[in-house]
Amino acid sequence: ITSKGPKGSEIQIESAYQADNAQELFSKLRTKINVLVNDERFKHSDIAIITTKSLKKTALHDFNLKTVSISKFEDDYNQKLLKVDTVRRFKGAESNVVIVTELDGLNEYSQEDRDKLLYVAFSRAKHLLIILPTTDISNLDIAL
Repeated sequence: ITSKGPKGSEIQIESAYQADNAQELFSKLRTKINVLVNDERFKHSDIAIITTKSLKKTALHDFNLKTVSISKFEDDYNQKLLKVDTVRRFKGAESNVVIVTELDGLNEYSQEDRDKLLYVAFSRAKHLLIILPTTDISNLDIAL
């Protein structure tokens, strides 16, 4: 993954998880959110998790945090909560921190459609973009 854009906050690319392993994905998300909130002092409401998968295919319906409420796939976000949504539904919105995940469905798209989808996903972050890839996207040509 290479950046063609202006210099800014360093994009964080986390270690890959096995596609279709929801428990591994959820564990990585919980760990990253814990670091963001406790170490980097972001609020839960500063964080959005967006998926490239459709509403029907995403595992994020089952994602939860024990002590934190989450606004999932809602038309009107509760601005005080951590947000979870699809890239398409999040288009036009933004968040201080965006975690993009569930990239394993990108092989289904043409290069042009994949570029458009990823542009929307990667441009939603105001301050920090975090990419949580799956192990099966190593053959994709992704330019930031």
